[in-house]
Amino acid sequence: MKQILVLSLFVIVGIFAACKQNNSFQIKGQIDIKGTENDSIQLVKLENDRLVTIATTVIKNGKFEFTGKVDTVSRYIVLFTKPGLGRAIVGNIFVENTKLSMHIDSLGIPMASGTPLNDTLRNYERIVYETKFKEMELIEAAKNQPVRIDSFTNVQNNLWINELNQTYAFIWRNINNHAGQLIFQRNMARLSLDQMAGIVAQANEATQKIPEIQTAKEMLKKRDETGPGNKYFDFETNDKDGKPFKLSEIIGKHQYILLDFWASWCGPCRKENPNLVKTYQSYKAKGLQIVGISIDKEEEHWRNAWKADKLPWPQLLDRDGGIAKKYFVQAIPHSVLIDESGVIVAVGLRGEDLNAKLEEVLKK
Repeated sequence: MKQILVLSLFVIVGIFAACKQNNSFQIKGQIDIKGTENDSIQLVKLENDRLVTIATTVIKNGKFEFTGKVDTVSRYIVLFTKPGLGRAIVGNIFVENTKLSMHIDSLGIPMASGTPLNDTLRNYERIVYETKFKEMELIEAAKNQPVRIDSFTNVQNNLWINELNQTYAFIWRNINNHAGQLIFQRNMARLSLDQMAGIVAQANEATQKIPEIQTAKEMLKKRDETGPGNKYFDFETNDKDGKPFKLSEIIGKHQYILLDFWASWCGPCRKENPNLVKTYQSYKAKGLQIVGISIDKEEEHWRNAWKADKLPWPQLLDRDGGIAKKYFVQAIPHSVLIDESGVIVAVGLRGEDLNAKLEEVLKK
């Protein structure tokens, strides 16, 4: 009987200890950067777009520790700054009431672990750092051995494209958890609208309510409103000669009008301009008119560019971005093809794709 009572006491104590442990979190950290002994390191949280310090501790023998309690899973940041370090070390960690770990290696790369959510985030961050390391290796190799600029750029672009594709795949798989939502928030500006549509479709009922998904849905709605099948949006401004220009006044006078959004500083735009001139020369007699709309801020740069590229069609300066906003231009070069009835028939075409579309529609 006495043994049973003792055993029961141990069980009760164990349960009490477990409950107590589950009501608080413990972050055990390790930092491998030299010269950090007795330096302070912080646990912070982003609240209303500002960092709020939750706790500060001191690094001892390369170790640090934070403890506390959270009511729900929350994103915190382990923040380390030091004069001469060159940058702040920012380690994201999803905190819940359990034991967690944060390791900052000798290169200053932070990795959290201890829960499935943090392990998921760590797996993604490895992809990002692997890309950065490969890019650094590429740059170092180029220093030691001369390479063609276009060859270097192609390899670099392939690295970025591969990383972006993996980023999209990660977000798509994880959009309904905190890790996926954090990475979506970070990368919204890099994702295509088609990728955003895939992510929105994957989001569950609760995720549909987060601000990033709401923003994505608004963008997709705007895209649909400015896509093929919609009526054109009228605008009025002055052309390069200072004369009034109104789009509605030339709708119907040409079989097709191509709005070409570009800028003097846009490399791909300038590279495409000679091709666009050839397209214009090939299809002008068949009913094509092009209207160039630059989003340059500096008028002189705009004027020098269209003169240098010998662009023979009407040129407009959309300095405040009002026209681009009407047509939901997210990146340049961008084009909008409008038929003589004022209906948008295609967007985003250039090069051979544009020529193929013009060949198709102008045969009718």
